[in-house]
Amino acid sequence: MFNTMRITGESLAVAATAAVLISVTVARTSTTQAVAAVQGRQVPVTTGRAFADALHVVVIGLGVLALLGAILTAWALRPSHDTEADEVRAGIR
Repeated sequence: MFNTMRITGESLAVAATAAVLISVTVARTSTTQAVAAVQGRQVPVTTGRAFADALHVVVIGLGVLALLGAILTAWALRPSHDTEADEVRAGIR
């Protein structure tokens, strides 16, 4: 079950990243040139710049998402300061 959820999450992340990449590239060039750039074919310099700009948007977005995930994980794993609740959970009381 865990592997299924992990693979599903990764697949959705790759699909979303590709969708943002192609959308930002299309917004700055024509659709056919954007598709050619994403497929790795030779494109005009302006399309290459648009693709690089789109890649920067995607990488910065993913970096912000990773930072947010790290902050939330650190917050969730912070030590508890409620000693009475800790004793109850440990079975001392």
